[in-house]
Amino acid sequence: MKIREEEEAEERGVNLTPMIDVVFLLIIFFMVSTTFIDLEIDLPEASSGESSETISREMVVSLLPDGRIYLDDRETTIEALTYALQRAAERHPGQVVIIRGDRAANFENAVQVVDACKIAKITNVALRAREEG
Repeated sequence: MKIREEEEAEERGVNLTPMIDVVFLLIIFFMVSTTFIDLEIDLPEASSGESSETISREMVVSLLPDGRIYLDDRETTIEALTYALQRAAERHPGQVVIIRGDRAANFENAVQVVDACKIAKITNVALRAREEG
């Protein structure tokens, strides 16, 4: 009889091993399926300009060859960009906007971004390029 009581004592607890296995599999699945945004932009070269270290509180607008527009590493639309620029201009007079455009990017997108800056009353707009050489 003593043997049966020990077996029953073991069966009373909940076996968490399968649940732990499932949780670890879910963690691995989400880690593998997560996409990381890496904006690889082929900047054109320029022989003059300022170092980006001298500019503070900058907002970076990136233009990709496929027409997508990013504001500080987040994809956005022209309407949302205009709204974000207006809010930034209200909070920080003299707000700086840096436009990084891939050399294969559509020029129309650059014009739309500059227009959004004008609508937001941001006059401190710069184009980012690679140093020549």
